[in-house]
Amino acid sequence: MFQYSALGWKDIPQVVNLWNSCPELDPIDHHKLAAVLFSNENYSAENTLGAWDCGNLAGFIFGMRRRYPYLDRGLESEKAWVLCQATAPEYRRRGIGTQLLNRLENRWAAQGVSHITLSAFSPYYFSPGLESSNSEAIAFFERQGYTCGAPAYWMEMDLSHFTIPAPVAELKQAKLALGYSYIPFSWEYTLPLLDFAKANFSTGWQQHIRQAILSGRAPQTLSLCLYKDTIAGYLQRQMDGDPCRLGPFGVAPDHRNGGVGTVLVWEMFQSMYNSGLNYVYFQSTDQPGRRFYERQGMTVKRTFYHYEKIGCNAI
Repeated sequence: MFQYSALGWKDIPQVVNLWNSCPELDPIDHHKLAAVLFSNENYSAENTLGAWDCGNLAGFIFGMRRRYPYLDRGLESEKAWVLCQATAPEYRRRGIGTQLLNRLENRWAAQGVSHITLSAFSPYYFSPGLESSNSEAIAFFERQGYTCGAPAYWMEMDLSHFTIPAPVAELKQAKLALGYSYIPFSWEYTLPLLDFAKANFSTGWQQHIRQAILSGRAPQTLSLCLYKDTIAGYLQRQMDGDPCRLGPFGVAPDHRNGGVGTVLVWEMFQSMYNSGLNYVYFQSTDQPGRRFYERQGMTVKRTFYHYEKIGCNAI
């Protein structure tokens, strides 16, 4: 008989060991676990649960609900997120995963939660969704009533032999002639950039810009496109500490479909290459984003699917 209880800080070594015993999950270390889960202001031990077998951790689930308003999204009190769930390979097909998920769902249903999303909690998450190759997890969550949504693509490119293509160089010159300019972020653009992100993009983007500014990394990790001294687009990297990770990235609606974003992306590639980086990746983008990045030479490495459950009732 397995015992189920909330996870505490003393359980972290067993959590990391179990996680890394699951070949379908990306390897994790104590720092990553602390950064994404335990240091999140919304973390609460009541939304974590472990399954124990005579002191051995057999499985776990990490959930999240907002305890504090998230900018203009507020508390989203009807929502909850399952950030990660895993059962040790030697304990699978014994009902542990179902028990962990159902116990957490029942707790949330009693609190008024009606919408559960897998993985993609803003602003930080372990994974953007269920990986397409993880057929076991997909089958499990579909049996539990979760439905598949849009795909998210992990894309990458080798920069070790980087050169700017001639058509991109020509496009940049054409944009410069029209009054555009491409510059690294500088501190006087702090408020204009935050206002630009608020007017055009999601709440999470504002948060990532603020983190870059607070860390002091913004001049090295943010690139801007200006049109006559007004911000027309921006691109960021290193949002979670990894200097090779690209995004967020966006161009104002009035400046799209004319090559502004293409030049901005290649300006960032150049900056990364000059900094000694030989690899770039985008962890999660949608179908239109995939088409755009493929035109820039990036390729799909992994595909994830968003999953959610709406109308949650206690079991």
